[in-house]
Amino acid sequence: MPEEEADLFFIVHIQVCKEDETNPRCPQEWYKKLYIFYVDPKAPNTVFAWLSGEEALHMEALTEEEVAHTILQVLRRFTGNDDIPLPQRLVRSRWGGDPLCCGSYSFIAIGASGEDIDTIAEPLYSQHTREPVVQFAGEATHRQHHSTVHAAYLSGQREADRLIHMCRA
Repeated sequence: MPEEEADLFFIVHIQVCKEDETNPRCPQEWYKKLYIFYVDPKAPNTVFAWLSGEEALHMEALTEEEVAHTILQVLRRFTGNDDIPLPQRLVRSRWGGDPLCCGSYSFIAIGASGEDIDTIAEPLYSQHTREPVVQFAGEATHRQHHSTVHAAYLSGQREADRLIHMCRA
């Protein structure tokens, strides 16, 4: 299924959380800054949620149970469906606390273009065959959604599809 057919559901700040002297609890109210829920048509029982900034750092320190219960409440409130079950499993990044990436992502430098993204996404091929020996995925290799979590996910699907096609040939 082409990427363009994926369903995206946007939540633009359920409630604005602005930290100042009148509201110092903004990071603790991290769920108010969730801004995208994505349901992949290839895995319709899977929901991806996006969060950034100080709230994401706060969320990284919470237990799996706290995060799962909080996101469940947001989804129920947003959809009006109280029958949405508690997730069976929660997988999340902790990029903010990762010393190798420090919560960062790639960017397109001045003078660079989409063609540069296409170039770094190209596999390295064997000299003797047209089979890829090294493939590249990640948010920096997706031209349309560069610098996003869903670009990392979609580029992983792209490379998995390339392997499947190669194995079937």
